Amino acid sequence: MTNPMDEYRRLVQSSDSDFSLLVRERFQAYPERSRPTWIMVLLDIAATDDCPVNKNPVVGLPRRLALVAALLECSDEHLTIRADALADTALNWAHRAWEEGASNVPQSLTPDEAVTRALSCFRLTPAAAEQTAEDRRHHYLAKMRSKGLLVPDSAQLAYAEDASLNVIEHLLPNLLWFKGKVSDSRLDNELAVWTTTAPRLPLGDEIKDQLVRRVIVEHEPGPQTNQRASNTEEPNHPTHSDEPPPSTSA
Repeated sequence: MTNPMDEYRRLVQSSDSDFSLLVRERFQAYPERSRPTWIMVLLDIAATDDCPVNKNPVVGLPRRLALVAALLECSDEHLTIRADALADTALNWAHRAWEEGASNVPQSLTPDEAVTRALSCFRLTPAAAEQTAEDRRHHYLAKMRSKGLLVPDSAQLAYAEDASLNVIEHLLPNLLWFKGKVSDSRLDNELAVWTTTAPRLPLGDEIKDQLVRRVIVEHEPGPQTNQRASNTEEPNHPTHSDEPPPSTSA
């Protein structure tokens, strides 16, 4: 792969104003397996204000916005990156463009379009998200109470709908910032509903406290830890016990 910084510099400083065409040409030049990484690295560079090329007066916010829009468009066409990751990027840039009063903002990075993109990633309605969050809380508490604090494997706490809720919980903080900033009243109403729903989605203090306690207990030195240390220090004199070894079953 060509040095990403050199690639970014050539693209963002290009005299050609059609970033879409330039990005497609460079995108096609890479092996298919490398394309998602190429796009994500360029997006990261574009977002880094301290990057020397972004301090160049030639490279203002409008050019960076245009290049980001072209990268998102290219990824959308070729389905190379998770939709929620791209939605988060769009929200961040739309937020920045709004706050800095950027001119000539690409359509895809306007508040309405960025919000629409993010909402399209949600697989649950607000009501379904609330119910799923409640079911998840009951699931976690039941698992933790049945197994105590020392849960051998955190995967045992996994809940089938975590993935859907994780996407929603990840995007909501950025998404809800746009309440009152979109021109489409339908979108604003939808944001209002999610604003009400958001506080009802987290796991809750009881589960968080138990998880913290479990981590603390797991990292406290105990008899088993001391026994292992003893065995390590004196390998030729193993200790014996009449007690059966602790069960490793779930």
